[in-house]
Amino acid sequence: MKRLVLFAAACILQSCATSSEIKKTAFGGLWIAPESEANSFELDLTQTGTQVQGYHAALVNGSGQIEVALPSDGDPPSISGATTDASTAKVHFKLRRGKGAGEALLVRKWDKLIWTITQSEGEPLLPQTCILKRQANTPH
Repeated sequence: MKRLVLFAAACILQSCATSSEIKKTAFGGLWIAPESEANSFELDLTQTGTQVQGYHAALVNGSGQIEVALPSDGDPPSISGATTDASTAKVHFKLRRGKGAGEALLVRKWDKLIWTITQSEGEPLLPQTCILKRQANTPH
């Protein structure tokens, strides 16, 4: 009986650790919006504790302009912020090609991420609002 209790306690502790890890990386991964002829939007995010950061790529409103920030550029992340709870993060973004910056709210619902710009200045090269889907098997 004592072994059964110890085994149950170990399973519970493992479950808590696993649940905690899931929460720590809730925003991490590659998120891609369904493409259309005029629009394309991707976020490549990492999460450490409550801190969220990453890079973006966008083609918006058929402008022909591509707004992209990549880790290979050698610049700091174009997106940075923090979670406010398990499913919400507030982030700042800075455009690379266009001139501008702003703030956005990220709301995670299962394998979907809702991006909503709450404040911006400069050229509107990122979508005002967009639903992105987490891509499976990404190395985050």
